[in-house]
Amino acid sequence: MTWYSLGGKRFETWRAVADYAQIVLHRSLLGVALEGEDAAFVRNLFEFHPEAVKKAGPGIDFFYVGLMPGWGTRNFFVYRSDGTFDNFSIKKCVESMRKQLGSH
Repeated sequence: MTWYSLGGKRFETWRAVADYAQIVLHRSLLGVALEGEDAAFVRNLFEFHPEAVKKAGPGIDFFYVGLMPGWGTRNFFVYRSDGTFDNFSIKKCVESMRKQLGSH
């Protein structure tokens, strides 16, 4: 059986990855840097984003959960080493992961 491995955790399906991402998204404190397993999971998930290099910019200091301006919904953000930040989509990361690693 093939597994998806992110942040030291193993997931049997891409849906399990997406579900776990939602758990992390909703249990994290707003505006606080993710730590430990959650930070490792989000970092690994982010690496699958189709624009990860562009969104990482000059380097990543940390990931956090913030509110999307205008929407008020929770989203993952990357905080860059130059003090700028950008949001990124769980859906885009998971879709890219499925294409790269296979769908199951």
